[in-house]
Amino acid sequence: MKHLLIIGAGDLAETVFDLANRELGVGVAGFAVHAAHRSRSLVCGLPVVDLEGIEESHPPSAYDLFVAIGYKDGNRTRQRLVRWAEGLGYNLPALVSPDATIQAGDLASNVCVAAGAIVQPYAQIGTATLIRAGAIISHHGRIGEACYIGPGSLMGGRVDIGERVFIGLGSRIRDGIKITDDVMIAMSASVTKDIVNSGKYAGSPARKTA
Repeated sequence: MKHLLIIGAGDLAETVFDLANRELGVGVAGFAVHAAHRSRSLVCGLPVVDLEGIEESHPPSAYDLFVAIGYKDGNRTRQRLVRWAEGLGYNLPALVSPDATIQAGDLASNVCVAAGAIVQPYAQIGTATLIRAGAIISHHGRIGEACYIGPGSLMGGRVDIGERVFIGLGSRIRDGIKITDDVMIAMSASVTKDIVNSGKYAGSPARKTA
């Protein structure tokens, strides 16, 4: 792997740095953010550079990228920046903790799998999806692009999740459930029926709240 430049400079970017550098031994060159949002010059002791112009300062021939932007805008910025970086010719590797269990799952680019997570056989994980500590993606599940799978969440077999879906901490999704794009599942919710309308869902069983 080439040296890695992390896009983002917040808490998520710091945890991605720890995974890449400490757990995987990947050389991290620094962090990049839009110039208008750059509020500090160092993160984890490494330089923060302007995102504008990185194709010249950190060209695709010499650097890989990882977009470490969270879910506060419904995962849209992470998805957009990954597509932008791919269009410039960058490689955006999947980063998988050695303490995660990947059982022949299919991981796309810019996927992060944290310690204790399990991806079972025949599961498919879409580009720019973040799988946090202890989450379980069961067999034959499909997770779309730019999703956020919260810590300790559990998806049964053949669950089908759309794009930009947020699955809250400790939530449960019954086997075979389908969830459309742009859905937010609250912490500890239980999803027992297909979700066909975008919005926020909470409770057990989960119901639309917004």
